[in-house]
Amino acid sequence: NRILHKFSYYPKNYDLIGCVGCGRCIQLCPVNNDLRSIITKINKIEQNKKEEEKVSA
Repeated sequence: NRILHKFSYYPKNYDLIGCVGCGRCIQLCPVNNDLRSIITKINKIEQNKKEEEKVSA
């Protein structure tokens, strides 16, 4: 639920990510995924898509 809150609900409602980059999720992740870097990459992909849509429109 924390993940969805910070990376789904909060951005939909406020257009911002709720992550502050503390790294706590990495320490608690059983497979040691760095959610900060994963989300950053996803956001860059989404930004590029939005920019391409603006250019092609």
